[in-house]
Amino acid sequence: EQKSHLTTINRSARSLLHLLNDILDSAKLDKGKLDLDYRDFLIREELDLVISTFWLEAKRKKVGLVLNVDDSVANGYRGVPERMRQVLNNLIGNAVKFTHEGEVTINVKSDDKFVYFDVSDTGIGMTQEQVERVFDPFSQADASMSRKYGGTGLGTTISKQLVELMGGNIFARSEKGKGTTFTFRLPLKVVEIDEHISSDTTSKATRIETTLNVLVVDDVQQNLELLSLLLKRAGHNVDTATDGLIALDKMQSQSYDVVLMDLQMPKLDGLEAAKQRREFEKENSLPPTPIVALTASVLVQDKHAAQQAGMEGFANKPVDFAQLMEEVARVLNIDTNVIDNAKENPVIGTSEPSLKVDKNVLDLKKAVDLWGSEEAILQEVDKFSSTCRDKIDELMGAAIREDYKAVATLSHGLKGTSGNLCLTTFYHTTREIEAQALKSIVNIEEINCLRDALERIELMLSESPLYAENAINESIDNALLLSHLEAMLDSVEQNMVDEEELTFLREVGCSSHKEQITQILLDIDDFEFELAHERISTLIKELK
Repeated sequence: EQKSHLTTINRSARSLLHLLNDILDSAKLDKGKLDLDYRDFLIREELDLVISTFWLEAKRKKVGLVLNVDDSVANGYRGVPERMRQVLNNLIGNAVKFTHEGEVTINVKSDDKFVYFDVSDTGIGMTQEQVERVFDPFSQADASMSRKYGGTGLGTTISKQLVELMGGNIFARSEKGKGTTFTFRLPLKVVEIDEHISSDTTSKATRIETTLNVLVVDDVQQNLELLSLLLKRAGHNVDTATDGLIALDKMQSQSYDVVLMDLQMPKLDGLEAAKQRREFEKENSLPPTPIVALTASVLVQDKHAAQQAGMEGFANKPVDFAQLMEEVARVLNIDTNVIDNAKENPVIGTSEPSLKVDKNVLDLKKAVDLWGSEEAILQEVDKFSSTCRDKIDELMGAAIREDYKAVATLSHGLKGTSGNLCLTTFYHTTREIEAQALKSIVNIEEINCLRDALERIELMLSESPLYAENAINESIDNALLLSHLEAMLDSVEQNMVDEEELTFLREVGCSSHKEQITQILLDIDDFEFELAHERISTLIKELK
């Protein structure tokens, strides 16, 4: 019972924190203290990230969520993508909240001066009087709406302040009972950005004809497995180490043509390992072993630190194997050939994936090009998802403590692995969390978005035909599930949460009722006890 109360307190505290963040943002905007960080960005990538945030909630409510991007919209712009997303999050969040049937539609178009965003819904709508004060602070249509739907009444106020701070404007139009449309425009400058996501990345590769002896050093097992797979496929010999200390021992006992070294590792990181290796070589008059830094960071200072540590090369994660091989060839000063992987290896780049998977969850074609088969990538994603919830909890704990260094380190690790697994939304979210943590900023809502992204990954796995046999093997006895659901029903009738029953439902695995159970868990997480009660009752009837 105490655990149940503490869990309720924790969830309520998260809601309060969201309210306080809104109030602080509004206060900063009022005083002109909010700084804008202008940078180049890919607008479709940012839009996908926003849509992914609300996908589960819209699906839970059986409300359509549609994004239309006009051909007039360029790929790259210069602006403040974080604040643009904040405005869209506020507007789309309200649209989904106040819509019970129909759909929420986001239309984006542009002209020579502005990019225009329309967020339309078929929800409850507003009167003209309500529209006129919709941007006033702490304003909702009436007090009963606040009680029924929750919220601070600050979302639209902050959106207006942000849009105007970025040089744009915003307005609303609505009809009671028919829906609402918010329109805003931003003066975004078109820029050219190297997207690094060409479909030819893995089908065209750099071939090093010489067979190399390669040591790969990384503390994440899946990163080691992917690099080993790619290097062996290219005809090279591979050895691995999980931290800098093991790598140093191996370099002393064996000879390698090149070492691929992750920078952030426990016990001894890549920078310190490289420094110690260079000192050992100098003391023993040994030729330097070429070391290429591997990191998910794109910061200039990290490249400089790698050079200072004695590393000769630098390659980014997620892995772009063609670019990695080009960097290795440059460091070793050896010739390369450009080869067509689709011809050399029929597994790669020859056909569309047979599974239908939401690209915002998993870029399956890109993943298969990397990992070799749909079965292989799904197995790796399954391994990742099985350990991910604990890591997100750890990340949340660090965020609540405002331990920015720990947040950056944890999100950095998740970013590298999810990028190599081509988990689109999860990767982009961790990238954003890390970028903010490096500026001593933490956003609890972004971490909650990670939980949503993980739920979508788990749902994708449960629906995969390749896991159908596992689903049968893992399915639990209906009578046992029924008893737990009946106990949960008693709890939600009293607006209470039984943590033991919640734990059981989360661990059900890929049962035939996985999607229904996922929806029940989401309802309880959102304190939607009436909806949870309705879904539990329906499932109990099915089981009986």
